[in-house]
Amino acid sequence: MDPTNGSSAISVTAFDHYTAYKNRGRGAWMRGANLRLTHALLADNDIGATFAANETFLQDAVIIGESGNNATTLGTYPIRGYEFYDGRVGAERVQFVNFASNATRPASAYGYNRNNAFSINTQNFTDNATFQNANHVYLEDPHADKDGDKAAVFLDADGSVTGSSGAHVVTNMPILLDNGCTSRVEWNAYVCHGAYGLFSLNTGASTAENIAPMVIVRDDNVSGNMAGSGGSLTSINMSLLSGRRYTLQPALVPSKPRLYWRDASPGDNARVGFPWSNPSVKVWRDYDSNHPLAAAASLPDLDASTGNVYFFDAAHAMMYVKLQVQTGKNYSTIFIDPM
Repeated sequence: MDPTNGSSAISVTAFDHYTAYKNRGRGAWMRGANLRLTHALLADNDIGATFAANETFLQDAVIIGESGNNATTLGTYPIRGYEFYDGRVGAERVQFVNFASNATRPASAYGYNRNNAFSINTQNFTDNATFQNANHVYLEDPHADKDGDKAAVFLDADGSVTGSSGAHVVTNMPILLDNGCTSRVEWNAYVCHGAYGLFSLNTGASTAENIAPMVIVRDDNVSGNMAGSGGSLTSINMSLLSGRRYTLQPALVPSKPRLYWRDASPGDNARVGFPWSNPSVKVWRDYDSNHPLAAAASLPDLDASTGNVYFFDAAHAMMYVKLQVQTGKNYSTIFIDPM
């Protein structure tokens, strides 16, 4: 609560009993961190609320898609009650009323910010939602040049959206899906039960390196094409399933690769491989450059590890690392510098 002391207690800012209606856009847009919108009433807006924020939550609110006082048509625009974006953001104890799709346009209580090129937090969530004449979710198919669309997932903490607590609602992106996912046609989305994290790749070089476009290939040969985060060719951000193995095919392998696995829980992991020809490297994890990782004797040894080793396959000119979240953390990083 002391702005001159970054270690002081966090001050939460609350906006209480806010009302917004008949906006041909958003009823509420919040940007920042540690914000609360409480006891809000949002009605007859194209979009009830969008939070481009961090640790910011809608709580104890009512959002009405189309009330009896709505004398004008909303046309073909897909109306939504609460839009996920950035994160971590969420909606708790929110009632959604009259979000009914029709032949002209879809409608839904929950959605994601449309045409999104930026990364999202895989732990964006909903909890204790209630619905009255409301389609729970609608996610549009991802645009080819919008990596944020491709990464769209959110957590149903208590099961009030999906019927299964701890499930994720996932966009129509094959690399995010596995055999445990179930299609919800009216949502144009899937309900999945795996754990997700945010994978990122960029460079530690002093000058920018264009690593996008990039293809990510999963261990079952399902792939995802990445255009670059935020429309930039210098970084990749993508939600991925934990516990799987991925191969990267970037336009340019970074000269000093920086790999991240975030918004995850201890034990969550992803094994990642990419083309690499230099056997002389310094590899370290979780920002601890004073304790470089040792080389594993084989790929199975890497897979059996907790991410405390790396494997360089000289015969196939490939580098493999395992991003695994350690106890007390929600992220893992692997940095590589040529020697």
